[in-house]
Amino acid sequence: MSVTKEGYLQKYSSGIFKGWKNRYFILYNDGQFVTYDNKGGPRAGNFHITRDCYDIQVGAGIQAKIPTLPSSHSVDCVMLLATQSRKFLLLADNRQDVDSWMQALTNARSIKPTTTAGCQSAAPGAHKPQYPTSAPAYPTQTQSGYPPAPVAYPQGPTNPPGPAYPQVPPPPGGPSLGFENLNLGSGPSQPPSYSAQPPPGSYQPPNYPPGPPQYPTGPPQYPPPGTGFAQPYQPPYGQPGPQYPSYPQQAPYRGPPPAGYPQQGYPQQAYPQGAYGGPAP
Repeated sequence: MSVTKEGYLQKYSSGIFKGWKNRYFILYNDGQFVTYDNKGGPRAGNFHITRDCYDIQVGAGIQAKIPTLPSSHSVDCVMLLATQSRKFLLLADNRQDVDSWMQALTNARSIKPTTTAGCQSAAPGAHKPQYPTSAPAYPTQTQSGYPPAPVAYPQGPTNPPGPAYPQVPPPPGGPSLGFENLNLGSGPSQPPSYSAQPPPGSYQPPNYPPGPPQYPTGPPQYPPPGTGFAQPYQPPYGQPGPQYPSYPQQAPYRGPPPAGYPQQGYPQQAYPQGAYGGPAP
């Protein structure tokens, strides 16, 4: 590869030993921009100007923070090369050196990279394949050994078409859409009337709210004798009970009398004196 431009530039390092370091750069004609520690020394890095570098800025147009420059250099001597992965800050010795490097880098960015296959295809006298102008002749069925196609038998008479039905002429104004009999008057539409009574056989809901309770008006009913119910029939809750006649109250039971003979309830009989051997009066 031929060299487009080479020379020393100061490169800013932001690592542990940050600062401006003097490095040797070579720009090849295929767009490779290679960095060396010194002229003839080991390679320190490289990238492709055409493929990797998307912007080159110089001097006051640099849109990045510029570190402190050496006292013998100005901002006009700074160049910035931006790639997808990182940015490189380079410092030239003077303005003429900056212009020389900018011209070489700008020309290298305009070079389109070519591949080896593209160079071979563009070589003069390259062989071009010749394609046939007519389609190849394929063997027929008899030549290939396949049996011939089956013989097509004549088809029988087809059924005659049926009688044609008379066509009804369309109404005037175009075909009918089925909406001619709709009454679309301008008056207000009336809601459908519903019957207050449900149809026969349908479910009738109970009246709500319920009316007052119905009480029996006849005489009170008692249980039949011998059923064992001592209480008379109780009317439903909230209905006044039947009125019964009042009977005289019996005297309370006072228990048996004290021990002794009961007093006689008949009068005492008087006996004559001396009738039974006693002294006469």
